[in-house]
Amino acid sequence: MFAGTILPSIHGFGRMLSHKLPFLGAYDEYGNAVSGLMYYLDLIYSPWNWFPPLVDPNIAGWQVAVRVAANISLMIAGAIIIALLCALYLILAVSIVYGVYEEMASVQVR
Repeated sequence: MFAGTILPSIHGFGRMLSHKLPFLGAYDEYGNAVSGLMYYLDLIYSPWNWFPPLVDPNIAGWQVAVRVAANISLMIAGAIIIALLCALYLILAVSIVYGVYEEMASVQVR
């Protein structure tokens, strides 16, 4: 989910900068990346993006494999980042609650 929200932003910046930085790639008339780095970082939306018989015949099989591997890697990395942030949040929440409990226990009741 994390990568699914970050990659469209990266793709948008790539479209804006592709005229100045040609290694980012070229785009077709529909705004889809057809070459360059942005092709590999573009999200896979349908079987036409990864299923070999449906992919454009001008795109080599290794390019499709690299694109799928890049998408899977970014999705896994995003999931790991979210899991670590959730764990950190849980640890902080528990430590705050425990600290408040310890403080309340140390107050003497009169």
